[in-house]
Parts: sequence; structure tokens; C-alpha cells
Amino acid sequence: MYRDGLGVDQDNVQAISWYEKAAQQGFAAAQYILGLCYANSRGVPPNNMLAEKHYGLAAKQGYEGAQEALKLLGYDYDGYLKRMGELKQLLVVG
Repeated sequence: MYRDGLGVDQDNVQAISWYEKAAQQGFAAAQYILGLCYANSRGVPPNNMLAEKHYGLAAKQGYEGAQEALKLLGYDYDGYLKRMGELKQLLVVG
């Protein structure tokens, strides 16, 4: 709605706010869209780590678009899960 200006003025900041709320509730489509926003600097500064995070959350739920997006970032889904496990280890050890 806010992203496309349907019935309201287009407002990327407002759109991101609603996507974040939905993503926090576990909605895979919102997680995927947030990944797109961070990857393509739509309403937020570009941030590949956040794009990867949101794609990963959606991919974990079986969202195919997010799994494809991870491939474009250079991961297959299993490779992504391995990377997340390694990062968690670094955080625990560090």
C-alpha cells in the first residue's frame, strides 16, 4: 500500500515500518521484501548483511523467492545455513 502509493501517498519509510512489523511476526513475504529493500536500497540504506538476514528468515520458511535471492548472493540454502552456524560460533566464542 505505502510502497506503491495505493490509496495513500507513497511513503517508503512507512512501508518499511509495516514490513518490519510483519517480518517480526514471522511473515515470510515481508521478510523477503525487506531483503529486497536492503539489497536494492529501497527506502533504506543498502545493507547486504540485513538483506541476507531477511532472505534467510524467509528461506527457512520455504519461501522460494528468498531461496533464489540467496543464490544470487552466492549461497545455496544449505550453504547459507552453514554460514549462519559459523557466525553464531564466532559470536559465542568472541
